[in-house]
Amino acid sequence: VEAHLKALEANEALPMEAKSPTGKWLCFAKRDWARGLPLLAQGTDARLSNIAKQDIESPQAAIAQADVGDLWWSYSETEKDFIKQVCQARATYWYRLAQSNLTGLRLTAVQKRLDSVPVAASSGIASVPIGEYRTFIGRFGYGNIGIFTADSRRILLAQDKRAVLYD
Repeated sequence: VEAHLKALEANEALPMEAKSPTGKWLCFAKRDWARGLPLLAQGTDARLSNIAKQDIESPQAAIAQADVGDLWWSYSETEKDFIKQVCQARATYWYRLAQSNLTGLRLTAVQKRLDSVPVAASSGIASVPIGEYRTFIGRFGYGNIGIFTADSRRILLAQDKRAVLYD
C-alpha cells in the first residue's frame, strides 16, 4: 500500500488491482474518505464500488442520505470487528445528516440503528471490551498499550513511563 500511496502523491495512476486495497486502507484504516472513496469507486470490488459511488454523490435529500447510510450498514454486516465498526460509523455519519429531515417509519428505522451503535463507534473510535488492551499506531505513536474505559469514550495509554488518559 505504501508504494501505491507514493504513486498517488505523485499524481500517478494506480493499476486497477491496487485501487480497492488502497481505497480500503485509506477509508477504513486512515478514515481518509476524501482520498479513499474515489479509489473504491474505481476498484474491482463491485459492491464496495457501488457504495463508494453513492457516497461520492453526496446526496442532499434526507431519504437519499439515509439510503447511503443503509448501504454502509449492509456492508458492515458482512464484515467483522474493526471494518464493521468503521462502516457503521460511516453509516452513522449519513444517518445523522438525514435524521432531522426524516419522518415516520424511516426515521424510526434510522433512530434504531443509531441507538444500536456504541458511542465510540459512531465517533469513529473502535469499541473494544472494557479492560482489553490494544497496541496503537498513529496519533499515539507506535507500540503504545491502551485500555478503554467503561464508557468506551476514553483510553488510558502507557506512554514514556507514565499513564495518560485521552478523551
